[in-house]
Amino acid sequence: MEDLLEEKSMKNSQQAIIAEEEAAFVRLVDAAMKYKAGYIASISLAVVGVAGKVIPYLLLVQIIGALIEGERHVAVYGGWFAAMALSYAIGHAAAAISMAVSHYFCFKTLADIREKLLEKMYTMPLGYVQNRPTGEIKSIVVDGIESLEPTLAHVIPEMTANIIVPTFVIAYMIVLDWRIGLIGLAVVPLGLVLMMLAFKNYDVNFQKQAALSSKVNAALVEFVNGLEVIKVFNQDAQSYRRFKDAAEENAGFSIAWMNEIAPAAASAQVIMGASLLFVLPAGLFFMAQGTLETTVFLQLIVLTLSWVGPIVAAFKYPDQISAVRSTARRVFAVVNENDLVRPDSSSAARDASISLEDVCFSYDAENAEVLHGINLTLDEGCKLALVGPSGGGKSTIGKLIAGFWDPTKGAVRIGGADVRDISLEEAGKLISYVSQDVFLFDATIEENLRIGRPSATSEEIVEAARAAGCHDFIASLPQGYQTLTGLGGRYLSGGERQRVTIARAMLKDAPIVVMDEATAFTDPDSEAQIETALSALVRDKTLVVIAHRLSTVRDADCIAVVDAGRIVATGTHEELIATCPLYRDMWDLHVGAREL
Repeated sequence: MEDLLEEKSMKNSQQAIIAEEEAAFVRLVDAAMKYKAGYIASISLAVVGVAGKVIPYLLLVQIIGALIEGERHVAVYGGWFAAMALSYAIGHAAAAISMAVSHYFCFKTLADIREKLLEKMYTMPLGYVQNRPTGEIKSIVVDGIESLEPTLAHVIPEMTANIIVPTFVIAYMIVLDWRIGLIGLAVVPLGLVLMMLAFKNYDVNFQKQAALSSKVNAALVEFVNGLEVIKVFNQDAQSYRRFKDAAEENAGFSIAWMNEIAPAAASAQVIMGASLLFVLPAGLFFMAQGTLETTVFLQLIVLTLSWVGPIVAAFKYPDQISAVRSTARRVFAVVNENDLVRPDSSSAARDASISLEDVCFSYDAENAEVLHGINLTLDEGCKLALVGPSGGGKSTIGKLIAGFWDPTKGAVRIGGADVRDISLEEAGKLISYVSQDVFLFDATIEENLRIGRPSATSEEIVEAARAAGCHDFIASLPQGYQTLTGLGGRYLSGGERQRVTIARAMLKDAPIVVMDEATAFTDPDSEAQIETALSALVRDKTLVVIAHRLSTVRDADCIAVVDAGRIVATGTHEELIATCPLYRDMWDLHVGAREL
């Protein structure tokens, strides 16, 4: 009974996947239809291209007929040969132009889809991206969209042309002799049946292969990013084995799958190309019966040769279409993700105060709740410090305030307005966020700073850098503010990257600043500089600081102790020392560590 239920569940899941793939493929076609005229032009040129290769066969029929009838004028044959050459030339030129046109509009379509994906990533909850391996996101945005190119650039024009032209040729054969025409056509249904057998489980198998490919990508990205740690701890063999195992699993499945479909697919290709083997004996039989003229029979042979090639070519495309359907499903699954629901026009935040009202949060429906009944109030211009054991929920609270996620229950308010009623643009103006996971773009230091305020003058950039304690080290670099930081800021030290991101946040000059481990990577001297700078620059601003170094938060107007997703105590440093055992223990550990 359990096996039957499992089989039924699997069947329902497969049907749901197929339905999603069909819907995604329709959306892909709809996206391409923005350039409908371009694709129609490409298809028309492709038809001319295929016709240019078929017409010489029709001319060859005329030449054979003339030879049989005893035509002796060389000029007649010269005209036909010239027409054949012209047909070939026009066909090849049309095919080349068709290819260029289809690729032009294909890449415009793919650019539109990529733009939609990037827009979606901007408006979706940050957790969607953070909870997925980098390799998976890269696989969808880069490899996935790139794999749509064969269908848009090749399948649409070429398959259409390779079906339309042979259809007219077969129709002409039926006009010449309906018996031979139908016999030649008989291989098509048989080939279709074999192709259907070959690809009956294609959608499910492709999904599995896509998952295995994403696993390989994720393992490779992890291996490359962790190479320094791998070398330091001499774990190259073990770490490489994870990538090797993922690659071998992917290769093993792919080989087994190809072995499964190869017999039927190869048989379909052979049978589709063997139409002449059926036409020849049938034609000879009808000639022996006196019901088929020799001239007509020769014409039918040549015509059969003319349409077999395009049809065989057309039969290669269902594989690509099936693959594209599955890929389109993965791509549009991202596009279909829920946005952070925000209005186009904002409810006005009356000030820069912050309040969390009975906030609960879980990353998604499948995960347990990580924040439980959080209540906090911070007046405009005040400083709130979130402290507590690692993993307690401090950073999550900071990201909820910054609007990266929406609370599962309760409300986060900025200036009395629910963050869900504030537009993304307005929220961006209200809040600066400095993450503990520092990231700089592969650009110059100045360009990275200008992200905070693109219109900033050079003097304002230098002023912000001085305030964040990073001007001196920038000025000491050979290229100064024009120094490239490298991907992720890898050419700078951890403390230098941290100070640049703080300068970027200061340059933005938002009324609310959220700093997650703002001094996590700084040395004591730099930390003191940053704390001094922050005291000046965040005056009259609302500041939320998440920190483990308790000395940096002693002057906070309010300290909230977060443990296991709950606020266990709030107050000033002196109040918490007196009333909160957890905070007192943390402070004692901090003081003891400093004395060492």
